[in-house]
Amino acid sequence: MSRDWYDELLRLDKSERFLTIYAWHHAGKLTPDELGKLLALHWQEVESPQQIGTNEWLRLFRAAGFVTDAPGPTRPEGDLQLYRGAIPARRKGMSWTLDYEQAVWFARRWDMRGTDGRVWSTVIRPRHVLAILHGRDEQEVVVNPRGCAP
Repeated sequence: MSRDWYDELLRLDKSERFLTIYAWHHAGKLTPDELGKLLALHWQEVESPQQIGTNEWLRLFRAAGFVTDAPGPTRPEGDLQLYRGAIPARRKGMSWTLDYEQAVWFARRWDMRGTDGRVWSTVIRPRHVLAILHGRDEQEVVVNPRGCAP
């Protein structure tokens, strides 16, 4: 990166990092490559990334191009079978996983809060995949939720 954006973010509280990335992007301070690297590093830190809304996240990911924390291009070439552990009201979120058991873990986490956690499944086309992130061993796939089957 041309500036040490990562070090600047580490000085901030986790809750401020994504809003800062958002502000830097909208001020024109980040190249698409820098934006992609920052999104890959920090997306998984936030439990509820709804701070800025789905439409704004979609704009950020689109501006960055395909995002991954793995070396080399890993954009899928075919449809992906994905899973999501969530309550019915949040079944079409942006964060999914390739790992069914990981989705079960997320669904059980909702159950522990006294809500109805379930595992949802969808097949998504490659054009709707915004990122594939392997950090935290979640096999997370960030998608445009409009591409999820009902």
